[in-house]
Amino acid sequence: MMGKSITVLRILTTVTIFIIMGLNPSKTSHLSYATVPPPSIVAEGAVLMDGDTGQVLYEKNAHKTFYPASITKLMTALVASRSLDPSDTITFSRNAVLSIEFGSSHIGMREGETISVEAALHGLLMSSANDVANGIAEKTSGSIEDFAKVMTAEAKALGAENTNFVNPHGLQDENQYTTAYDMGLIMREIIDNQLLVNIMGKTLYEIPPTNQVDEVRYLAQGHKMINERKDVNIYREDVIAGKTGYTTSSGHTLVTVSERDGRTLIAVTLKTDAANLYSDTNKLFDYGYEAFEAVDLQPTDYIQTLPIMQEDIVIGKAGLSLLEPVRLLLKAGQSIEDITMKTTLPEALTEEATMHQEAGRLIISIGEQSIGEWPLEIMELEYDDIRNEMAEENKEKKEFRMLEVIKFFILIGTVVIVVKTSTFGKFH
Repeated sequence: MMGKSITVLRILTTVTIFIIMGLNPSKTSHLSYATVPPPSIVAEGAVLMDGDTGQVLYEKNAHKTFYPASITKLMTALVASRSLDPSDTITFSRNAVLSIEFGSSHIGMREGETISVEAALHGLLMSSANDVANGIAEKTSGSIEDFAKVMTAEAKALGAENTNFVNPHGLQDENQYTTAYDMGLIMREIIDNQLLVNIMGKTLYEIPPTNQVDEVRYLAQGHKMINERKDVNIYREDVIAGKTGYTTSSGHTLVTVSERDGRTLIAVTLKTDAANLYSDTNKLFDYGYEAFEAVDLQPTDYIQTLPIMQEDIVIGKAGLSLLEPVRLLLKAGQSIEDITMKTTLPEALTEEATMHQEAGRLIISIGEQSIGEWPLEIMELEYDDIRNEMAEENKEKKEFRMLEVIKFFILIGTVVIVVKTSTFGKFH
């Protein structure tokens, strides 16, 4: 949110500039790395996204809607983790355990059985349990229907405009759909949630005996890039999180996160077949790491100065910059000259401006592709001598006004005394 000074002025300007200082185009024109062609993949919809900035590195029908299947459970986990504490408990209703499709994935929860939210999230993300998804929904929102509405609303708040949820598990419904781009945005939010990332990164987990089941439930991670025991040839050491999905109508769906060399990549593939499920994602990750080189935009690479105004008089200036570096990815054929920035700024700030206040937005693009927006914060405040003079003048004005008020009340008091004295004399 903008600070109060932005609201007061309500005047925004947009300026297009080239990156300066550390990324001066005159210093380096083109980066030195090999040309790697985009991969050919089987999935009908796909996206490769930079996890830090949201920059799209590859897309195929990225905004076309498909059925998500069990990757729906990523949004289920995100919504639940925002509302529930891991130590909370869930007691499963008859509807939660019996309303799921016969033969679909579950961990055999029973009506009236109680487990912790933490255990439920493991069952949801590792074993793709549909009964658990229902229980989580009811615990969070009171009903499956209300929970699905929250899922959709929170997805749209992340920018997933072409996504709609009607259930928390992903079993087939023609009104439940998403896009590769939207699922990338959802996973990008999830990777900041360490609880969920840790759960997805596990290969095995045990749910202890409950009030209705005496045995331990053993869960295994179903994503083969994470679980080496599933398939050593598919396993990737750099994959830290992910979720699989499948229904007859959706085909195979997959969302996967890779972390390597200080970079985080998110790959989404929709409506593919079993034979190409993991090979498509492998191709996307290899392309992302081999075809792009990172360029860091430092806070000092963009500094904007705005005047500070008080009663239409300039009393100082504020220096605005990024709070932290922004990493951009360039591919062969692109140069630093292709990086541009636009700023949305007020014409001036007021005397209420404070350090680290957000006072503008920086919009970064590479070529015609908009990468994202970042806040510009006040990192330096400098006031002129006139501010002290104005402060002293204001102090004198306040003292003068106070003196006038005192005089006024003395006058009123005198009049009252005279009137009372006069009235007393008439009757006595």
